[in-house]
Amino acid sequence: MKNPMVDQQENLCKTKTFWDDYQTGGEGSEGGSWWDSPVIVAECQKMISGNANMNMQQFFKKCLQGRSLEKGVSICSGSGEFERSLIDNGLCRQIDAYELSGKRVEEGRKMAEKDGYAIRFYQEDVNHAVFNPDHYDVFFSWSALHHIENLEGVIDNARKCLKKKGVLVAQEYIGPNRFQWTKRQVEMVNRVLKRLPERLRRDPKTGNLREEISRPTIAHMMNTDPSEAVRSTEIIPELQKHFKISILRYFGGAIFHPLFNEIMANFNYDSDAEVALIEMVLLLERVMVEEKVLNEDYAIIIAERK
Repeated sequence: MKNPMVDQQENLCKTKTFWDDYQTGGEGSEGGSWWDSPVIVAECQKMISGNANMNMQQFFKKCLQGRSLEKGVSICSGSGEFERSLIDNGLCRQIDAYELSGKRVEEGRKMAEKDGYAIRFYQEDVNHAVFNPDHYDVFFSWSALHHIENLEGVIDNARKCLKKKGVLVAQEYIGPNRFQWTKRQVEMVNRVLKRLPERLRRDPKTGNLREEISRPTIAHMMNTDPSEAVRSTEIIPELQKHFKISILRYFGGAIFHPLFNEIMANFNYDSDAEVALIEMVLLLERVMVEEKVLNEDYAIIIAERK
C-alpha cells in the first residue's frame, strides 16, 4: 500500500512542474482561454458590477471603500500580475505573495524590484503555510482556493491572519471538482461546438479539429496538475464556516469555460461576425442559467472575518 505522504509529495511535484512549465511557455500556456477574450471579460464584468467597463479590481475597490487596506496577503500568486494590479488600483499598499512555482516567484521578484512594487514573494506550499496572525487587512485569492486541498486549514489560517475587521476577497472557479462537468453541461457545450466553423474549432497548437469536448479523466488531471479544481464545490460552504459573506456575485462559465478553453486564440475580434458568435454563446448560457438548466461555475466573493 502506498504511503499517503509519498502521494502528497508526488502530487506537489507535479503541480510545481506544471506551473514552472506554464511560466516558461509549456503545456497549458498556449491556445488561449476565456479570460483572454475581451468580449467574455466585459460580459463577466457586467454580471458582477452592472458595468462592462469596470474591471474586478475597480469593483473590489468600490465595495471596500472606507476600509484601511494597508497590508495584504495573496495566495497562489504566480508571477504577481494580479498583485501588481491591486497596488496599481489603490486596493493595497504592500502585499505578501505566496506561490509554489520557483520560476514564477523568481519572475515576480524581478518585476516587483524593477518597477518598485512593495510585494514580497515567498515560495511555499500554501496548503501548509502559516501566515502572521492578526497581521493583515485583506486576504486575496485570485483563482487560488480551487487549487487548495487543505481547504479547511487554509481558510482557517486566512481568518487567523486577518485583523479584527479584515476581509477576504476571492475570484474563484466553484464548479464541479476536477472539471467533472455535468452530463447536461457537456451535452450543451458539444451542441454549440458542432455549430462553430471548423477554423474556430482547430487546436492552435496542433491544427487538429476538435470534434467533441468531454470531461477530462481523473488520471489526466492527476498527471498534469493534481491541484486543479481539487475541492472547488466546497469553497463557499467552507468559507461560510469562518467568514460572513457580504458579497457573492456569480458570473457564468458553464458553457464558455469548457467550450473556449484552448481555442480562444482562433477568434478575430476585428470580425463583427466572430464577436457576435461569442456574444450569442454568452446569451445562450445566460438563458440556460436563468431557466435553471445549468449552474454557474465562477464567483466573486467578499467576506468579513467572523
